[in-house]
This record gives sequence, structure tokens and C-alpha cells, in this order.
Amino acid sequence: MDRLQYELAPTVYEHGVMVDVFGVGILLKGKSAIGKSECAIELIRRGHRFIADDLVAIKLYPPDSLRAEPPRKDLKFYLEIKGVGVVHIPSIYGVQAVKDNAVLDCVVEFVPSEEFTYDPVGEVEKVEYLGISVPKFKLPITPGKNMAVLVESVALVYKTGHLSSEKFKEELKKVILKGG
Repeated sequence: MDRLQYELAPTVYEHGVMVDVFGVGILLKGKSAIGKSECAIELIRRGHRFIADDLVAIKLYPPDSLRAEPPRKDLKFYLEIKGVGVVHIPSIYGVQAVKDNAVLDCVVEFVPSEEFTYDPVGEVEKVEYLGISVPKFKLPITPGKNMAVLVESVALVYKTGHLSSEKFKEELKKVILKGG
């Protein structure tokens, strides 16, 4: 990595929590206090890695990829947990629980269940940063739901390319064209 080019790369900032799940860089987004930090803690406990909280710097580097990191080096690896305070992740979970930066592969947005709409055969949404589009998955928030398991599922779907709604759409079209 050319350090100077990296530091000078075009950068935007986004509110959220950045994690690395099964090697997939995921930006967790949603309204304040919706559960992003709690989900990140559970992902860390499950062996995944934490990158940044609250404000995430997204860099265009190299020119065809997005990398996400903390906005400042002195804010590295701190996570705010509502009701607990600000914690230093490596001090609690060890250095294996953190990573300096990660490729931004996809976005997961937590949405209050009453605002959530879903079309199982709809197109995967995209979000664009610095001219690069990444898939965006929306997950409804309801009490008792294990969001970490759902985020892990998103990571596996992304990593393996097995988004079954595409296959389902193809099969559904065949059935419709055959007339039942």
C-alpha cells in the first residue's frame, strides 16, 4: 500500500459502526440507539473484528475500492455502549478483536419494524460512496431478535454470492410463463 496515496485518497464520512464479519467489511447503519453498538459487541464476542464506531471514514483506495477506518487515529478502537460508556475494545477483548481498516463490501441498515417493507423478489438496494456502489441490506429491528446472527448471514450471503432471491425470481418466472 502506498501510504501517502492512501492518506490523500478522497474520503467521505458516514455515521455507523464498521465491522469485519467472516472477512466481509460491513457498515452497520440506523437511527441513533437502534442497536448498532450492541450488535457490534455481540459480533466481537463471536470472534469477528471491530473497525470503527459512530463516525466512519470511507476512502476511495485503490481507485476501484472503498476502505473504511476510524476518522482519526486517536479515536481508534473506541465503541460507545449506551448506558455503559465509551470502551476501548482491545483492552477488553484483546488485539485480535480489532482491525485498522477493511474493504467496505456492503451496508446493513437496521430499520424499526414498523417502518420496514420487504419484497422477497425485489432488487437488492445499492448505496454509493465516492462513485462506487455497494449492496445495502435492510434488517427489521424487533425485541429479542439476534441481530448478530442476521448480520453474519448477510456476510455469508455476500461472501458466497448465494442470494437466493435471484434464483427464486428466475424459478418464479418459469412457473408464470408455463402457466402454473
